[in-house]
Amino acid sequence: MPGWVREIVEGKTKKLFGYIIWKCLMDYMYAAIVTDVYSYMGHVADYNYTKLAISWILMFGFLFLSEQIKEGLLKVSYEFLIVLSFIPTLTVWWTKNENSTAMTLIALYWCVWGMVSAIVSKSKMNNSFYSYLSQNRDCHPALYKEKDSNERTTTVMMVFFISMLIMLYFSYKYGNMRIIVRLGDVYNYRHAKGNRMSGIESYVFGWLSTIVLPFVLLFFLEKKRRIFALITCVLISMSYSIYGQKSTFLMMLLVLGISLLKNINFQKAFLNYIILGLNIVAILACALEKLKITRWGLALVERLTLEVAAGHFYYYDFFQTHELLFLRQSILRLFMSNPYDNAIGIIIGSSAKYNLTGDVNNFNNGVFSDAFANFGIIGVFLYPILFVISLQLYDNLLGKVKASYKYMILCWLLLYCMSIGYFQWLISGGFVVALIMLKLYRKYRLRVIYKV
Repeated sequence: MPGWVREIVEGKTKKLFGYIIWKCLMDYMYAAIVTDVYSYMGHVADYNYTKLAISWILMFGFLFLSEQIKEGLLKVSYEFLIVLSFIPTLTVWWTKNENSTAMTLIALYWCVWGMVSAIVSKSKMNNSFYSYLSQNRDCHPALYKEKDSNERTTTVMMVFFISMLIMLYFSYKYGNMRIIVRLGDVYNYRHAKGNRMSGIESYVFGWLSTIVLPFVLLFFLEKKRRIFALITCVLISMSYSIYGQKSTFLMMLLVLGISLLKNINFQKAFLNYIILGLNIVAILACALEKLKITRWGLALVERLTLEVAAGHFYYYDFFQTHELLFLRQSILRLFMSNPYDNAIGIIIGSSAKYNLTGDVNNFNNGVFSDAFANFGIIGVFLYPILFVISLQLYDNLLGKVKASYKYMILCWLLLYCMSIGYFQWLISGGFVVALIMLKLYRKYRLRVIYKV
């Protein structure tokens, strides 16, 4: 990374400036573009300027809270979600004049998350096993460096070829070997895929496209295996053409960006680069839409931020007059009666009250929405604690896994937790799979180096 880039990006003051730009972009995007382009979906304007002022106060308040978290993975996770979830929620709150009680509970949710993160990050929750492995031992790792590199490359190549065969199978069976699809067709393909894939296939496809292939892509980029990296990008694009998940391309951009961030302190500076990248993407999305060139960038940013943020208010409103889930749409549905005939995401997403088109739509939502839908106010306190414990476990168990891999997969896990429930996130969201894969990668490397 060139020194002049570091001078521009890194530093707390520059990160704060990035937050301010992001907040302005979210407000502008919703008020000037989203309310025009997506008004048919319920994105209408009802500005409340008192709430606008309060939204800025809340943003700075939560940024102050984030500074109480010790530098590390928990701090990066919290600030990442503040940027992509809480700040867009503030935008929706004042531009749509949404319910203030809901906003208070959402703020309480993120307050609990931040306070628990601050407490845990300063406690002694270090994994002694990795502390032991990091000590000097009677061995000479340099003697095994070449062997270690060659064997790991062979293993990743094997994973790559297996992944390629599986993705080609999925593309042949469900995607007609498409490499890319038009933005307007993604939901049609998504519904078709969802109705045809078996449960096991859905799990494998999700893990492959969101965890395994990005990992392989980053490995090839760092090893300068450009042809294999290009093929991996094509495979990721094929996965998009099957399911139409726009965040797939965001992850590909993220991997490309991380491959350029050599020798940076991920704990201290990673969020600076993330905010810079998000601001660039948002500016380009607004410009391309205003110039009538393409709406693809706007759809990507809006779906990952403002759409999810609006969903929190929809879920709160729905469960004011409906029975809470109490995990009865999780695996516990096998043992408990479900009060609803359909998935709650489809019920809310297809309601004409929240989606003015009245079309059938699946509006899964995570973090606050999932917490409130299952346990109400209790969930607002409980779920942030569960997430923080899970993320600390992720950090502890992975020990000294290379930061670029650990933080790349972390970003996907955080993106996904905004869209699905916590317990679904653990399995189908890839949390457990990511732990196992990175743990095996680290264990394999240690076995080679230390002859364990």
